[in-house]
Amino acid sequence: MSSTGPNTKIFKRSDFYGLAMMSSFFGCLVPTTLAYILFSTKRMRRLPIFWVQAIALAFAFIYTCMEIAFFRNDHTVNPQEELEGQYWYDEGQAAAGFRLLVPLIADIAIVMKVAAFYPHHVGPTPKRLLIIGFPSALLVARLVMQIITWVNYSGKGDQLTQALTAEITLQVFGNAFCSILLLRKTFDLARNKHLSTRRAQRRLAHLIEALLMTFIPAIIVQFSLMVIQFIDVTNTRNGNFGRGPPSTFEANIYRGETYCQQANVIVSVLFGLLATLWSSIRTRSEDLTATNSANAAESRKTGSEVAPAGPYASNGPINHTSTFGGSSRPSARTGSTGYNREEDRPLLSFLVDAHAPIDVRDPTSSRVGEEAFDLRLRGGALQSSDQHQRGQSFSSHQGYKLASAGQYDLENASTNAPDSIQDRTMGPKSVEY
Repeated sequence: MSSTGPNTKIFKRSDFYGLAMMSSFFGCLVPTTLAYILFSTKRMRRLPIFWVQAIALAFAFIYTCMEIAFFRNDHTVNPQEELEGQYWYDEGQAAAGFRLLVPLIADIAIVMKVAAFYPHHVGPTPKRLLIIGFPSALLVARLVMQIITWVNYSGKGDQLTQALTAEITLQVFGNAFCSILLLRKTFDLARNKHLSTRRAQRRLAHLIEALLMTFIPAIIVQFSLMVIQFIDVTNTRNGNFGRGPPSTFEANIYRGETYCQQANVIVSVLFGLLATLWSSIRTRSEDLTATNSANAAESRKTGSEVAPAGPYASNGPINHTSTFGGSSRPSARTGSTGYNREEDRPLLSFLVDAHAPIDVRDPTSSRVGEEAFDLRLRGGALQSSDQHQRGQSFSSHQGYKLASAGQYDLENASTNAPDSIQDRTMGPKSVEY
């Protein structure tokens, strides 16, 4: 095993690859953070998971700035400069600490996502405590390993590599455990016989797609880092350079660890955001476009049987809403009384036009209601009724079947109907995924 002389440069060529990686990550963080803040709603900002991910983004900004500032061609290890027990260069100790801390904060949001999939009112309490408690305990253990690692970074210990290996191993097991839980819950929902519509199947397919595309890259990077750490712990000297300069093999191992840790920060922050937001974004986008004709026909059938016809049907049970990861309660948009439309208005809309009218109705449900109303008019589904029947109670499955001389008076139906009828037509709240 050949060794290099004093003042050995671990990172050569000004570490162009590491600098390019961090610069690209910084470029991705800017629009991602702006979109995350400006497109957030007041309900989203009440959730703890929103602030956890916001803190992770803020720490990621600090970390990338430190890495970009410290990447220059003078990262050397010189035994004559009292560098015993130090793993990296002096000025990079803080950046090395952030490489461990940022993924830990980002992974807290994943545990919150699991808690949202297993709410307290579903399933036995001991089972839920096991599901939530195990990954939470792994997070605490990782924090302990990071504290030990930081002590070794400061040159006060000689177990640096072992602590790093234990920390990344716990991260791999914790994230894999959360991934399995989320995928298992999603497949259980997919097998539910009550969710047989095309739209429900498509929502679950998008959720599975989001979970796979967000967890698989992170697991691959973290597993690669774990392998390098095990090679390091068996073939190097725990970062103790007091016995002489590192060999070429050791320098390559240290460089590979740094690159994998940097990639781990990237996938933990960015893919952590996608894991909690992607399924909602995909579902909402599809609701607005409504390109699937088969699903549109299914929605028209459901609307004609359940929802009141006409453009006022937006408060019916076909009102679909999207959820932000971390909350298992239904959205207030499903027709709850006293709902303030400012509640779910994105922050960006206030910056663009603070006085513009707010329309939080689902355009798909309104369109489906109008189409169902047209079908009733054309197909002769409206039935004549006497004038004295207007004050009577009607079932939510029939809607407002008020007619006079074969004509449908929607305005009179909406204004003369009792309040109890309007309350019953709100329908059940939609299931959130």
